[in-house]
Amino acid sequence: MAESGRCRKRNWTELPDELTAVILSRLGAVEILISAQKACMKWRKISKDPLFWGKIDMRNDGTLEELDYEDMFRHAFDRSSGNVVDINIERFGTDELLDFITKSSSTIRRVRLLSCNKVWDEGLSTMASKLRLLEELDVSLCVGISHEAVKAVGRSCPLLKSFKFNKEWCRFSDVESESEEYDSDYGGFDFEDMDEDYANALLNDPDFVPHFVHAPAPVRKDENADAIAVAGTMQGLHHLQLCGNKLTDDGLRKILDSCPHLDSLDLRLCFNLNMGIDLETRCAERIKRFWLPHDSIEGKGFTSRSDGYCFKWVELPDDVTMSILSRLGTVHILDTAQWVCMKWRKICKKMKWNTIDMCKDCTPRITFDLDKMCRHVVDLSCGNLVHVNVEGFISNELLKYITDRYVVCSFY
Repeated sequence: MAESGRCRKRNWTELPDELTAVILSRLGAVEILISAQKACMKWRKISKDPLFWGKIDMRNDGTLEELDYEDMFRHAFDRSSGNVVDINIERFGTDELLDFITKSSSTIRRVRLLSCNKVWDEGLSTMASKLRLLEELDVSLCVGISHEAVKAVGRSCPLLKSFKFNKEWCRFSDVESESEEYDSDYGGFDFEDMDEDYANALLNDPDFVPHFVHAPAPVRKDENADAIAVAGTMQGLHHLQLCGNKLTDDGLRKILDSCPHLDSLDLRLCFNLNMGIDLETRCAERIKRFWLPHDSIEGKGFTSRSDGYCFKWVELPDDVTMSILSRLGTVHILDTAQWVCMKWRKICKKMKWNTIDMCKDCTPRITFDLDKMCRHVVDLSCGNLVHVNVEGFISNELLKYITDRYVVCSFY
């Protein structure tokens, strides 16, 4: 009696070599070197083929601390015999390792460095100067890399199309530490002191107003250094990711002015951005894939400590979000809240607008036309207007504009 398919064991060595190579390529370099290549002679033979090591993916989640990742990387690189075009180094890279890479190969087209805190400006700049064919560079959560290295990369790599320069800075309030000894990467906030119930407590506070409607934190002179470096040297970019960056609206304008080919722009967790109507419109018209500062962090490609402390407003149910936004004044909704993310803008457009609450004294820094804004809300309400509170700017013409359209209104 023939053995049933359920009981028959698959003989992996009978697979064609090219199919086996595809299967093994889905493993990281660590798994191949410490485990897979020891499974059988056929797998070991395939793992020694120089063409197999066109991509070296050295993922390191910290669970195998006893391994010498740098030594393993050098071993994998030597096996490639100069065929490497794609490398991924996580949590162990050094300037010396980058120097080893560029001395052994100059044909690399993609580099990803994640949490490599022993890589510095000099090491990355030197590497970039020798990788003239580099097309994609991802430098995420590397605290030793500054705008100086960004400029060096832009000047040295004319074919660069994708650049990711992600940081871990996250501003949780409008009042940052005044101390000169604060950590510039974390804005003076100690992550270990964050109360896990903070966000829920805010939602239960009847007087709660989200922090982003207040005055932005003081802008330091170097906030736009990264943006200026990108704008000045990377005009050929198609994809740019600057998550957790301190750039302001001025920095973003420089990027948009200097990088005409951008197809995607990721600005999640960039809480110094105010994103007024002009910037929102420019980005929406020009860029196919665009992420605002408060958009969901899902799928951004890396995990930082700040992820656990940035409340994910876009993940709230629509009715809860509507309740929060309804506590804001009309000015804050139109000038700020609706520009936070795509979801909030959609909800703002769905609001019934049965109340106009506009107080000039509460917004002393505004420069826009409150009369025009009020008329805009009157039009948005589509006959649902019930309560009107206008202070410090009401005129006979505005009153007539409102009463000509509504008979039942309560004025305050």
